Amino acid sequence: MTDTHEVELKALGHKYGETNWDWAEDHKSATATRVCKNDTSHVDKATEVKVEEKSEGATCTKAGKITYTATAKYADGTTAENSVTVDSKALGHDYKVSEDGWTWTYDKKNDTYEATAKFVCSRCKEIHEVEADVVKNIDDKGQTVYTATATYEDATASSTKTIIPSIYYQVHRQDYGWEVDEKDEADLTKWKSDGAESGTVGESKRLEGIKIQLPKGVSGSVEYRTHIQNTGWETKWKKDGELSGTSGKSLRLEAIQVKLTGKVADNYDVYYCVHAQNVGWLNWAKNGEEAGTAGYGYRLEAIKIMLVPKKGGSAPAKVGDSDKAMEARLVGYQTHVQDIGTQAYVYDGDVAGTSGQAKRMESIRINLPSTMASEGKIEYRSHVQNIGWEKDWKQTNQLSGTTGKSLRLEAVQMKLSGDIAKEYDVYYRVHAQNFGWLGWAKNGEEAGTAGYSYRLEAIQVVMVPKGTENPQLPGVASATKEAFIQK
Repeated sequence: MTDTHEVELKALGHKYGETNWDWAEDHKSATATRVCKNDTSHVDKATEVKVEEKSEGATCTKAGKITYTATAKYADGTTAENSVTVDSKALGHDYKVSEDGWTWTYDKKNDTYEATAKFVCSRCKEIHEVEADVVKNIDDKGQTVYTATATYEDATASSTKTIIPSIYYQVHRQDYGWEVDEKDEADLTKWKSDGAESGTVGESKRLEGIKIQLPKGVSGSVEYRTHIQNTGWETKWKKDGELSGTSGKSLRLEAIQVKLTGKVADNYDVYYCVHAQNVGWLNWAKNGEEAGTAGYGYRLEAIKIMLVPKKGGSAPAKVGDSDKAMEARLVGYQTHVQDIGTQAYVYDGDVAGTSGQAKRMESIRINLPSTMASEGKIEYRSHVQNIGWEKDWKQTNQLSGTTGKSLRLEAVQMKLSGDIAKEYDVYYRVHAQNFGWLGWAKNGEEAGTAGYSYRLEAIQVVMVPKGTENPQLPGVASATKEAFIQK
C-alpha cells in the first residue's frame, strides 16, 4: 500500500558561481557574467563595470606595464573584481592648453594682438610654449575678435579674445593746433581713445574743433556736432572723422553732442564729458545729450569719450564733482530803468530792475541761450504807459517797451513757442509800485497792474520742465497770490 503526500518546497534561489570576465582587446572595458549553479540556463550580467588603469614603470617616453582593474556591480548589489597586467609601450605625451595657458600681447605698432599657448602634458607635466597664428575679424556688433590657433606635435588648441570697439578723437587747441599731424591722421593709434583726455586742463586754452571716428569694419557711424562761439549749434551733424567746429578762426567750442548710428548703436552707448572754463569737469552725457555750458560764454578745454556695452555695461565714474553734464542758463533778461539806463543781463530767477528805489522799468529784452535757438523762441510783450498793450509780440532779444521816452511799463506777458514750449513752462512775476511782489504768472498770462497807472520796478523769470507741479520758484514771498491786479 502506497501513501502519497505532497509537500510544497520553497524556491531554491540563485547560487552564483565565479564571475566570468571578457576583456576588450585594448583592456579599456570589460563585461562580467555569472551562472546560477541551481539553474545553468540563468546567466546574470553585471549592470555596471568600471575599469581603472594604473601604469607601472611606463612613462611618456619609456615602456612599462599597465594593470587594468575592473570592478563589476550586479543588480543584487554584489560586486566582483578582476585585474589584468599587460606590457605597455611608452604612454606618449598628452598635451593640452588650459584656459590660463594663453598669453595675449598687444602690438601697438600694428594695432593687433599676438598670442602664445602653453602646452602642458597631463602625464609628465612637460611644458612647451608655442607662438599662435592669430586671425583678426570684426563682428556685426563692432567688436574686434582675435582667434588664435596653436599646434604642438599632435595637439591643437585655439582661443579667442574679444575687444570692445574703440572710439578715436582729437581736438584743435588754441595756440597748439591739432593733436595729430595731418600726415599721421590715418594712424588711429596716434589719436586719443577710450576715455583718454583730449585737450588741455589748467592752461586756459579753448577747444576750437574736434574729429571723432570709429575703427574700420564697425557697422555704423559716430555723429557729432558742436556749439560754436558766435554761431550756435551746427545745423548739420558731422560724422566719421569730419571736422566739427572751426580751425584758424579763434572761435571757442562751448558744448557738444555725440551719438552712434547703425548696428553699433544697438550694442553700445557713447559717453562723453567735457572740461569747461570756470566749471571744471562736468558729468558724463550719452547718446546725443548736450555736454558743456550754455549762456555763459565759457570755452571747452578738454573732452573724454568712450563706448560702453548696452548689455552688462555701466556708466563711467564721475571725473569731477558736478552731477550735470550740461550747465545751462535757460533764460536771460535785461531791463532799462529810469535814471539808470540799460542794466546787464541776469538769468534764471535773478532780479532785474530795482526794488525800494521808486524807479520805473521802461523796457525789457529776454533771451534764450543759443543752444536752444533751433528748438524754439520766447515771445513777450508789454503794457506801456499811454500806449497800452503792444500789438506785436517781441521775440528773443528784441526790445519790448521804450527807451528815452520816460514811459513806464505796467504789465508784461511771456510765452514759449516751437518745440521748447513742449519741454518747458515759463514763469514770471513783477514788483509793482505800491503792491510789491505780485504772484507768479506763466505761459502768456498777464503780470502787473491795469487801471492804477503803477510802474513796474523789477521782474523775475524762470523756466521749469513742462508740467512741474508746485515748482520751487526763487525770491522772497509774494505780497499777493495774484499775478495781475486790475482796478
